[in-house]
Amino acid sequence: VGMTMSSTTSAGSFAAPVGNTAYGRTGNTATDPKEVKGYSAPKYAPIYQVDSEPTVASEVKIPYPEEARRAGVEGTVTLSIAIDHEGRVSSVKILKGPGYGLNEAARDAIRRFRFKPAIKGGEPVATEMKYSYTFLLD
Repeated sequence: VGMTMSSTTSAGSFAAPVGNTAYGRTGNTATDPKEVKGYSAPKYAPIYQVDSEPTVASEVKIPYPEEARRAGVEGTVTLSIAIDHEGRVSSVKILKGPGYGLNEAARDAIRRFRFKPAIKGGEPVATEMKYSYTFLLD
């Protein structure tokens, strides 16, 4: 079931702009189909299927939270992080930690870390992994 240009007009075909109008007006002219690029999602592989795991390329010094320093709290924060195919941290979840601001400090800093991405079949892929950061008082 459908409609063809031949059933609606005898003057030929034309390009009609289409799209989601909830985000504003569509353009006055449609993009030439030859110029449209197909959608390509980044490749993802679970950490247990990659050939090489992500490694830290550059890290950010995590400042010791004053609340934890005053309370004399040390400890390890365990995070679940998603790393994209370019080595950027795309999401962070705190799994466990001692609190006193250490969990949030680790979460905020890890977002600025850069990694060498995981490799599968010779290509960089996105993946998720656990990452632990230990805070020690000086």
